[in-house]
Amino acid sequence: MSAQSQARELHRNRFQRNRNGSIWSCLGLAGLLAALPASDAQQVQDTQPEKVRIAFHGPDPKHPTGSVTLSALPPSVLKALRSRQRSLDAWQRVLTVSVAQPGRNDLPPVLGSYRLEAAAVRFQPRFILKPGLQYRVVFHAGRLAATGANRIVHDFTIPAPKPGPATQITHIFPTSNRLPENQLKFYIHFSAPMSRGEAYQHIRLLDSRGQAVDHPFLELAEELWDYSGTRFTLFFDPGRIKRGLKPRELFGPALRENRSYTLVISNAWRDARGQALHSQLHKKFRVTAPDDMQPNPGLWKLKRPPAGTRQPLTVVFDEPLDHAMLERVLQVQTGQGRNVVGEISIGAGETRWSLSPRVPWQAGIYELLIDTTLEDRAGNSIARPFEVDRLRRVERTIKTRTVSRSFVIPPS
Repeated sequence: MSAQSQARELHRNRFQRNRNGSIWSCLGLAGLLAALPASDAQQVQDTQPEKVRIAFHGPDPKHPTGSVTLSALPPSVLKALRSRQRSLDAWQRVLTVSVAQPGRNDLPPVLGSYRLEAAAVRFQPRFILKPGLQYRVVFHAGRLAATGANRIVHDFTIPAPKPGPATQITHIFPTSNRLPENQLKFYIHFSAPMSRGEAYQHIRLLDSRGQAVDHPFLELAEELWDYSGTRFTLFFDPGRIKRGLKPRELFGPALRENRSYTLVISNAWRDARGQALHSQLHKKFRVTAPDDMQPNPGLWKLKRPPAGTRQPLTVVFDEPLDHAMLERVLQVQTGQGRNVVGEISIGAGETRWSLSPRVPWQAGIYELLIDTTLEDRAGNSIARPFEVDRLRRVERTIKTRTVSRSFVIPPS
């Protein structure tokens, strides 16, 4: 195998990490569970499987990805579970939820969080469980007493929903058709939850000749979805963005200035119900010069609403910013430090942010609080640039968590 082929293989596999060691995973190691007193240990070991109730609950406002509960647990088991603070690893020694497959007992557990309620244990998966798949719940009651005995196993299948309208791609951000050479990522929004584990099979980047660009994206073993399964984050490979890194030296940047590209999303991609997407999508764009400048709140323009109205406060940025971050990193406060609650909208190619309050504006002083992690399309944040050129002095660094802009709404 040639040196270039070896480098290409390294580039392809360098982010395919074992799930338990993934940088996106929150799993941690912990010690074994401490043994209980002999009387409690015997009661735990004598837990009767037929009396423990295991149930799956569909998504609801409090548990948007659904949940699995174990109830009717004997007091001895609840006492054992409350006996000490439990890490995720310790919980998984006692209770696991995994995909059930015949002849397989070594499947990794579904990622999620555990909570001990009044008389039950609740497991909430990080992502919505897939309809039509069979899942297995294993409760090791005996491990609470360090006996290794008394294992309760329960299989359940989430019913497949009735066929409905085909899922569509509703938005792709950035919305502009002119993107910098060091564009960092796309956000792809869907009208319904999507399947997982096959995203990169259905996404291609074509050059102006219709040829596929070789490995432009960061292909993570654990795909980046929001909790609802309706927004997918697609990163360009940072190794082909940052200067001086091996992938860029071998293959060049994924995007090149003054060239045109098309992002293609295949309609063979299936949603969580197993149905294909409504249609294939093409996003065409032209590449401009790299963006190495940090966002500067001092250059933003604020359009103040009149007092006594619910008209929006509008902030106009000096450049397009990250759409997903704009939904959560800006906050308006009164002079007394109270948050102004209202509806946020983002428009004009991600260069405009507006807040329409629930109650009318009052005359007075306000603060626009801005989290310094806010990024532009190239990953430059207010706090620091995405790429630091060691031969060039960094013009501006900010170490505080937030910066602010004051404004006054005069009496009407």
